This record gives sequence, C-alpha cells and structure tokens, in this order.
Amino acid sequence: RRAGVAAREPELTVVERSPRRFLPFPGGRAREWIAVAACILLLLTVSVPGVAELRARSRQAACGNNLADIFRGLSAYRQSCDDSLPFSGRVTNAAWLPGGGGTSFASNSRHIFLLPKLGLVKGTHSFVCPSDATIRPIQQPNVVSRSDFAERSVSYDSWNLSGLRPMVRPRSAAPYLSDADPFFVRARFDSSVDVERANSPVHRGRGQSILLLDGRVLWTTTPVYGAQRDHVWLIRNVRTYNGTESPEGESDAHLI
Repeated sequence: RRAGVAAREPELTVVERSPRRFLPFPGGRAREWIAVAACILLLLTVSVPGVAELRARSRQAACGNNLADIFRGLSAYRQSCDDSLPFSGRVTNAAWLPGGGGTSFASNSRHIFLLPKLGLVKGTHSFVCPSDATIRPIQQPNVVSRSDFAERSVSYDSWNLSGLRPMVRPRSAAPYLSDADPFFVRARFDSSVDVERANSPVHRGRGQSILLLDGRVLWTTTPVYGAQRDHVWLIRNVRTYNGTESPEGESDAHLI
C-alpha cells in the first residue's frame, strides 16, 4: 500500500453458469458428438463393403494370373508332345470319383500334375486359388517324388480325360481349367444344386475363372459357356454320376 491511500478489496463478480451434462469428451456438446458419431458410422458403412469388394477383385485377378501361368506350362507341354494335353495314362476300369463305379480310383488331377512334376510350371502355388483358404500347395522338394497332388492341395478342376483322347486340334476355345465346382461335395454328386445358376463356392458364389485352350482366361458369372451353352462342369444330359462318365466329344467340357 502507498501511504495515505486506502486499500480496496477486489470486487468479486458472480457468473451464473447453466448446468452441463457430463460428456465423455470435454469441450463439446452432446448434439455435436452425436453428429460426429453418425458420420463415422456412415463412413464405416460405406467403406467396409468397398474394401471387401476390392479384396475380392484382387484375389480374382490373382486367380486369373495363376491360370495364365499354368497355360504357359501347358503350351510348353503341347509343343513337346505333338499337341497332346498333359496325360499320365489310363487306368482300366477306374473311376475318377473315390468309391465310384470303377474297380479302382484314378484321380483326374494326376494329368495336370505333370506340369509341375516336369518343371513346366514352377512349384504348385499356381494351382491354389488365393480365394480358397482350405487348400495348401505341396512343398517344392516333394513334387518330383509324387505322381499326383495331395488331398486338398489343388484348387482347380481340369478336363476329364477318362474317355476322351488327350489331343485337341486345332487349339480350340474349349474350357480346360476352372475354379472348383459346387456339384461334387465329399466325392458325391449333389443333384440339388441349381444347374444353370450355380457358381464356384471358392469365390463365394460370385463366379469363376476359366482357362480356355486358346490361352484366354475368363471370369464368368454362370457355368454355362459359349454359343453352344455348354456346362463347364457337367456332361450333356447327365445328372447322375458315379465316376465312370466321360465327355461326349471335344465340344463337351467336363471339368472335374
């Protein structure tokens, strides 16, 4: 205090404040935070399906690249073997379904196994679709000692060679490989599957990749292919299978 000057007490001003509700985040009002939360929820609703679709398309493209890689090995085989398709020989009275109508079992996949076995396709990773989480490729050191894929080690169905000669001239647009079909479950034919609309379960029923003998890789949303409306997984007019059936001709694809 200076001499002769009376000290004044500071005046206190009382400010009335409206009551506020407790907020988990200070500095904002409930209405504003509700709006922010709604925006975040909307973004998640829009973006999550988009990300899933993007991943599905990426796996679909990788599947097509696998089939293109297999075709390069197939072309090398045909050039060396007078245009024959990979063929590991016939087994008398054998069925291509385990426990089928034949006296023994001869897997159809043993034919395309010649491609990695002969080194025309490096390893077996190209035979596993990225969308098929149940399949594991055979380790490279084990390929040479085997004569066929192991169980659950190949994703793709291939042309049934149990009856048809393994040679196609000229190089046609017939389907040679495709994603796994939905008709044969645990080696038994399921007649309840819709013939016209069924797609491969590998891509969650969205469609399937198909390799043609002329080198093209197609993505189709129906198993019925081409001008002749040929079904890639079924023989014409055959709806009951015991594993001894074979295609009716070169224009009748039967991928198993």
